[in-house]
Amino acid sequence: MTVEQEYNLCEAPADLFDRVMQRLTTEQRQQLTRARLWYRVGVFTVGLMSVFSGVIVLQALQAAGLDQYLALVLLDPEMVALYWQDFGMGLVESLPIMTIVLACLIPYGGMMILRSRGRVHGAYLGAVV
Repeated sequence: MTVEQEYNLCEAPADLFDRVMQRLTTEQRQQLTRARLWYRVGVFTVGLMSVFSGVIVLQALQAAGLDQYLALVLLDPEMVALYWQDFGMGLVESLPIMTIVLACLIPYGGMMILRSRGRVHGAYLGAVV
């Protein structure tokens, strides 16, 4: 009795290596496709955050009365030039600085997260291959 008969060994199919390599390639493509999908979802989310941040900033600027300052600059620039120090101080005091800074930091933070997430896969995920 030979070893093959004793242990009931069988030979692997001839195309086994090719099938395994093909499956690994398919799995890598699927993984990259999923990563690209989530990257694009993140880009869309950052875009939405930017829109909402812009709306918040515009509402804050409108509540601060920036439109009145702009109207004064456009309608009476000589008066603004004459009293530029008072005008500048009033403008700086009425600007919602913290709202503007926070509204800019939220999309920026999202972009930094996307940037670092894109580097995890060793390539730019936004490109379509």
